[in-house]
Amino acid sequence: MPPIVWQPGRFYSYSNHAIALLGYLVEQISGRPYQDYINANILQPLDMQRSSFAQPPPPDLADDLAVGYQYHKGNYKAVPYLYLNIAPAASLSATATDMAHFMIAHLQQGRYQNQRILEADTAKLMHQTHFKSHPKLPGTSYGFRERLVNNIRAIGHLGSLRGYSSSLTLMPDQNIGIFIASNSFSGIHSKFLTQFFDYYFPVDQNSTPVQSLDPSQVELERFTGTYRDMEYPRHTLAKLAGSFKHIHIKKGDEGNRTTLNSMVARPAYFG
Repeated sequence: MPPIVWQPGRFYSYSNHAIALLGYLVEQISGRPYQDYINANILQPLDMQRSSFAQPPPPDLADDLAVGYQYHKGNYKAVPYLYLNIAPAASLSATATDMAHFMIAHLQQGRYQNQRILEADTAKLMHQTHFKSHPKLPGTSYGFRERLVNNIRAIGHLGSLRGYSSSLTLMPDQNIGIFIASNSFSGIHSKFLTQFFDYYFPVDQNSTPVQSLDPSQVELERFTGTYRDMEYPRHTLAKLAGSFKHIHIKKGDEGNRTTLNSMVARPAYFG
């Protein structure tokens, strides 16, 4: 095992490999392949008949798999099927209807029709905020990221692969679930959600407006410097390339206001 870099509970960093590890634990504890366990205990009880973690999808689903596209040199190019060795984190193929069943189960505290995949207390625990980098910032739940829009709390999860992207949003207090999938990196998720919140949940004009910041030169000076992501190689040869992912923050002038400009050095082989 690699050495512990940060003590548990001090920071938060999403990790596909951590989710893959949880999937491996499911296999070890249940004694069954991950995709079989999930199919029997989640997909079938939720009547998600058009969903699978199998790679590639089973023959009865494979013919209906949407072709993924990537934008390259002014055109969208079809991309081949991508096999992933972190299946629990990324290999689910599903339809919008099936994902609606999944969202209904979460909005009903683990129950869909007459089937239950989670105890009510477990579902509530998953939806709670368990970590925040700052009290005024949105945090993270178990499997969901928190989002605050127009004073409305939502939780959800984004997913992106080569040629595909998706977004799941739950608004537990409003009993609303939104799932969006695209066979390209179109950015439609963010655009739609912003317009959805502005139309159905506009900011109360009588509420106290959020005061904008007007930092001084001294305050800005605190943030200038060189930064790096928490997820960078520390104990392998890959650390030699770590410096290419540094973020350099320096002051820049914008009229009479002082702003912070960032320059990111990142080689093409980093995702």
